[in-house]
Amino acid sequence: MVLAACQTTPPPPGTTFDLNVTVTVTDGGTVVSTPAGIDTSDTDTAKFAEGASVSLKATPATGFKFDGWTGACETEATDTCVVAMTGNRNVGALFSAVIVDPQEITLTVTFQGDGTGTVTSGDNAVDCTATCDVTFLEGDAVTLTATADAGSTFLAWGGGTCTGTDACGPLVLTEDTSVTALFALDSSFETFSVRITDGDDDAEEFVLDVNATNVAGQVTNTSSDLDLAYDSAVGYPDGSIASPVYVGLRFPGVTVPAGAVILSATIQFQSTTATSAATDLIFHGEADVAPEQYPHDAAAVPSSDISSRATTTASATWSAPAFASQTKYESIDLSGIVSEIVDLDGWASGNAMAFVVTGPDGQTGFRLTHSANSGTADSAPFLTINYYVPN
Repeated sequence: MVLAACQTTPPPPGTTFDLNVTVTVTDGGTVVSTPAGIDTSDTDTAKFAEGASVSLKATPATGFKFDGWTGACETEATDTCVVAMTGNRNVGALFSAVIVDPQEITLTVTFQGDGTGTVTSGDNAVDCTATCDVTFLEGDAVTLTATADAGSTFLAWGGGTCTGTDACGPLVLTEDTSVTALFALDSSFETFSVRITDGDDDAEEFVLDVNATNVAGQVTNTSSDLDLAYDSAVGYPDGSIASPVYVGLRFPGVTVPAGAVILSATIQFQSTTATSAATDLIFHGEADVAPEQYPHDAAAVPSSDISSRATTTASATWSAPAFASQTKYESIDLSGIVSEIVDLDGWASGNAMAFVVTGPDGQTGFRLTHSANSGTADSAPFLTINYYVPN
């Protein structure tokens, strides 16, 4: 008999839906039934008609594999099991993680320079005095330490895997890796120094309008002192205001060759008067292998010739000590800045090298130092670079 209201055929007489299929899944996969009813990664029970055939499909999750069935499907060797609904059925699906043997990874340690030393690891797996290959398993972690022999100095790690002079690592090895250790004989170190003697090589640029004739962006190179890095406007006409300043320092004829390893670099300043207010001085390099001098701007005609120049990514902040009058002070180490300049394309021994000195926003502390126009032969800024040229 066809039911006209919904045009569906009822199940045959005596059909029931009270037989259960219960599926239990171990971690790592799912089981789905056809007809629909079971869809689980844990435990699920669904009712099916007596006499029906229910297909169960096991699917492993990523990183797992299907190991087999238990219960009503234990004799099935594939990932699909068909159960006949002649009674309630209990089925288990077993999954397990896929175990992948780790790959062997080669760590290569190479040595550069004319010095000697040893590279070791804490677990003693690495103990090299010359280029060596050490085998690890993928995922292993190793920390390397470089120790120089007497008469030599460990300069730095190279090759990009590690930098600086501290311990290298921990390195988590996921692929073949190379590390370079640079050792130099102490007798191979060289020092370069130069003083600013030309008034066009040190200059100041106002950040604010000090007065009508000393405006923001104006560069001056005629003062006998350098205001690092804030001008208090003492000695200016009434109504003048203080201003932060950019200070440009250009050192000519820097005979440090391209490829040199910069060990240290400092700029020496000589104070003009005692100053003690807290002062941080921020150093950048000029990102130019041939920086120009700083021409003096005409009154109230700003060129912004210091602030407009591109600077290095590297910087260094010097928390300057209190200055006594007419005393020499060495800046913080500027080797990172010098290294970036020497590594620029086109750098050659004998080029000029320039620095820009500023202060943090809102700072009113400053240090007064001699400029090239001070009239004293050995008081202008003095650059010293210690370096090494690898073989």
